[in-house]
Amino acid sequence: MPGIEITDDAIVFSQSWVNTFFNCPQQAFLEMRGMLPRIESDATAIGTALHTGVEHVLRGHSLDDGETVAMHKLSELMALPKFEFKQLKTFDGIVAAFERVYWEWANEVFPSLPGPMAVEFPFDCAVDSLFDRTIRIRGAIDYVDETGGISDWKTTGSWRNWQQWEVDRFKIQPTFYSYGLMLSTDANQFADERVEFTYVVMNKSRQEHSLFTTTRGPDDWDWLRRQLRSIAKLIVAGLDEWPTRDQSALCSPKWCTAWSACKGLSYPV
Repeated sequence: MPGIEITDDAIVFSQSWVNTFFNCPQQAFLEMRGMLPRIESDATAIGTALHTGVEHVLRGHSLDDGETVAMHKLSELMALPKFEFKQLKTFDGIVAAFERVYWEWANEVFPSLPGPMAVEFPFDCAVDSLFDRTIRIRGAIDYVDETGGISDWKTTGSWRNWQQWEVDRFKIQPTFYSYGLMLSTDANQFADERVEFTYVVMNKSRQEHSLFTTTRGPDDWDWLRRQLRSIAKLIVAGLDEWPTRDQSALCSPKWCTAWSACKGLSYPV
């Protein structure tokens, strides 16, 4: 399913689709039109399985039960006909990487988590309007603790992909999710405060993790609202393509399923 919903009354954004837009507007356009093939990979499968197991544990089940349901999800995803190896080359390697990230979370992260306010907290909030449409944001937050802080579970194959200054300056997810939490909370209790967001990142190569904590507040939410309104204008313009860019490392035949029909036409593999 595309990470964006467009009706006569509303344009509903997910943070994943908005993040795709910032990486490559044309790729987001293709996803919006249902023209971007969905390929399950080892990277996405491990992440999905981890989320499945973690959510199961946070809802009151044992760590062993969490591993069981996560392994079932991992097996289901690896059996898909369009599954592709992107980072790891064997099924055994994928299973081993999953076990590393799951038990790192179970042994080192889970015992130190603050008490929960919500698990997989859903939000669907109006943030603006354009002509006759409401602009909305929608998503589900992995974990909201009793202090109002947000945690999100991630995996990585290399710490080179994670820098604190990039999290502080560029990551859209902390802004998107903190805004959704603020708008969804009774009396907007965070309206005049900064919300703390922590990426809990597990390493698939070694059994270790790192925390990247940042904050977002009213100025960030105002800027996001302006960004979404500008994207909404592009949507209603009805163009047959959007701007292309190749400044992201994701512009490659390895990570973009539309690459061969886009830049790949001029730059064959």
